[in-house]
Amino acid sequence: MKNLRKWNVICYYLAYVIMHVLFSRVRSHLTGIPSAVAVIMQLTSYAVLGLWGIWTFRRELAEGLKLWREHFLKSVLWLVGGYVLDMVLMTVFSIPLAYGFPDYEGLNENNVASLVGKYPGVVLLLVLGILGPITEETVFRLFPVTRGKGKVPVALAIFAGALGFMLIHVHALTVPELVYNLPHFATGLAYGFVLYKSRNATIPILLHVLNNSVAILAMLLQ
Repeated sequence: MKNLRKWNVICYYLAYVIMHVLFSRVRSHLTGIPSAVAVIMQLTSYAVLGLWGIWTFRRELAEGLKLWREHFLKSVLWLVGGYVLDMVLMTVFSIPLAYGFPDYEGLNENNVASLVGKYPGVVLLLVLGILGPITEETVFRLFPVTRGKGKVPVALAIFAGALGFMLIHVHALTVPELVYNLPHFATGLAYGFVLYKSRNATIPILLHVLNNSVAILAMLLQ
């Protein structure tokens, strides 16, 4: 059973790397695959990986839900505290962008905005607002921090997860694009810290889902 769980996680990460690291970086060069088809493939991948992640980390998520039932107020405080910490760190890490490249627009946000109007809003909200964040939290937070506990230093796990979370949103190796995505690194640090201290896997997921869902809704309502 232990080996089965191990191989499940390995396959999960391989699927994520193939679809959202390798394929997303080379899809513009794949002339045989229409852009619309490539986008549908990636949206479908996020949906599948989100559900797969829920199943893979069902034990951690169940324990998190139990903490909500037993310590509701404490869980709410961690949720609010995580949000405040994220906002503070993002503000600090946004300073280089504000002074160095104030008019720069991130490529990831532009890519997401370009999907509005082309696909049903409920699909974008479900995939990019809910299942996408679940996927990224399982990849960059739950596995490194919870499954890696005792195997690697917690600080290193949080740092590595935050760095990976930032880099997955970088779509060009330019200084402005890297500086623009520094707040993603800040968010990764905040979510990783909250996960470690609260010991509740649902907290960073809820924070991420709320953040993305509000952003997607704002785009849809414009």
